[in-house]
Amino acid sequence: MDCTVRWSGEGMTFLAETESSHLVTMDGAPEGGGRNLAPRPMEIVLAGTGGPEVKLVAMVTKDLVDKVQAGKLLGEVAAQLGGKAGGKPDMAQGGGKDVAGVPAALAFARTWVEQHG
Repeated sequence: MDCTVRWSGEGMTFLAETESSHLVTMDGAPEGGGRNLAPRPMEIVLAGTGGPEVKLVAMVTKDLVDKVQAGKLLGEVAAQLGGKAGGKPDMAQGGGKDVAGVPAALAFARTWVEQHG
């Protein structure tokens, strides 16, 4: 499923809209400047494809990091795209070169989370 993510214009709040017009509010925890608007527990992988490479970000709520770690998850996803990633258990970033492979890599991410969560 594809979605469009846009900044709400305030704080750390972002809105994601799916192709079928479902909206998800994504927001950080209060200690990070957010308002805790996102569903919890949650893991999310975002892929930006506005150029010749893929930019990746993964976030996992702290209550899930004993099962799913963002750095490990994103490392696996980035490898699917010919890239690499790293980070902390709750947040990671990375990239890859295979823009056309993003749909398959995101499907892989979902399967990986289901197997490890």
